[in-house]
Amino acid sequence: MSALVLMITTGIIFFAFNELNIYLSQKTKCDSFYITNKYREESGFRKPEINTLVVDLINKKETVVSKHELWLSKEIGDRINLCFYESFFGFNYTEINE
Repeated sequence: MSALVLMITTGIIFFAFNELNIYLSQKTKCDSFYITNKYREESGFRKPEINTLVVDLINKKETVVSKHELWLSKEIGDRINLCFYESFFGFNYTEINE
């Protein structure tokens, strides 16, 4: 019983920290970028499906994991809108704006 309480408490703390991180983050840049590659890893036993778009960020390649529907609708050479956030805690993240 105590292991269950510990797991629930840990989950609540992680969730609250994530929400606080999002609330305190500052948007640094939003722009449109070209998709240079895309690949998909099929799901399997204890292995999730991963839909990845590779985006060219001015001399730097960045991978962006997306929903399957977005991955299907985008082709190599298309543009995708991304916003970048800097976090107070250092957990910076990227958001797809489609």
